[in-house]
Amino acid sequence: MNTASNTDRQHWTVDYDHVEPIRIRDPVAETLTVLEPGQPFVVSYENVVKAAGHSCPTAAGAFRITQVGLDALYPDTDPVRSEVAVTAAARRTIRRTA
Repeated sequence: MNTASNTDRQHWTVDYDHVEPIRIRDPVAETLTVLEPGQPFVVSYENVVKAAGHSCPTAAGAFRITQVGLDALYPDTDPVRSEVAVTAAARRTIRRTA
């Protein structure tokens, strides 16, 4: 058993300063004066990790896919919350055999 290798895996660190945050406008927050008009709501990867309770490939991948998708859909402006919708595949029917 390689102890050094196992120890290294347990102490991975995330350099949050090098992860570009997701910026999105929220008109409701602007109306409630939580944000200044036009000021984006900023979601960092660190926020995502805190909400999930850990950093993992799934959280990192979902964050990155969201960044890429929003950048493709809104190349010149921040997306507006409530104007963004995600459509997933239809629900599958599970067939059980007796």
